[in-house]
Amino acid sequence: MISADMKSEEGDLDEDTINNFTCELGVLSQCDGSATLCNGLTAVLVATFGPVEVRQQRELVDRSSIEVTFRGPHGVEGVEDRRVEQLVRSTLEQCVFAALHPRTAVSVVLNVLETDDLLLLSTCVNAAVLALLDSSLSMKYLPAAVTCVPVGDRVLVNPLPSERQGSSGGSVTAVYDTGSERLVACRTAGQLSAEQLTSCLREARRAAALVRQLYRRAVAAKFSKEPRDPWAGPSRAEDMPPSWRRLGGQQTGEQSTS
Repeated sequence: MISADMKSEEGDLDEDTINNFTCELGVLSQCDGSATLCNGLTAVLVATFGPVEVRQQRELVDRSSIEVTFRGPHGVEGVEDRRVEQLVRSTLEQCVFAALHPRTAVSVVLNVLETDDLLLLSTCVNAAVLALLDSSLSMKYLPAAVTCVPVGDRVLVNPLPSERQGSSGGSVTAVYDTGSERLVACRTAGQLSAEQLTSCLREARRAAALVRQLYRRAVAAKFSKEPRDPWAGPSRAEDMPPSWRRLGGQQTGEQSTS
């Protein structure tokens, strides 16, 4: 398990500007890649399978198909869940080298353990990328998703609910290519002025560099030969605290994601 204090080396973001992330790779054994990611009050467990065989009706002759399954914390699927699922799929379809594995499918299963709705989309995107990194699937670039909320004359990055007091209700979730800093996807909610939108996108681009550092540290921690810090947190799904055990431990979690 690794955590990032998210203090920018490039953008000089304050520590209060972005909340701590905590993640770990390889938490499940019966899948090709897996990862957990905590972002504020949102926790997501992701499992990936593939490239695997796909039914002929869904087979693509020139590339692999990306399948995303979203499982909410309450088990009841709604319109917003389908929207998150679609946005995650479209993001992964752009960054995965799908042409390397034609006539196959890559399945990504998102299990939301706890959620703060505002940060759900960005957390799901980043957790899916971490799980794909764990599976060693070839990717064109690493996307990083960040949620920004304008509050007064400030722009808060990944704010907790208590920090959003005074907000007009508008928010921006932006996905950037961390290599070229190109905007890959953007979703807005509520009312935002043109100036607020510009400021949010600027801060999101700077914060995406911090998410890239998290990816690097997560991969380095997985392959590190140093013994794991016992105080760093749970290393297996079965060791997670009760609030994380909606799937009933590691064995049940693996069955649920298959």
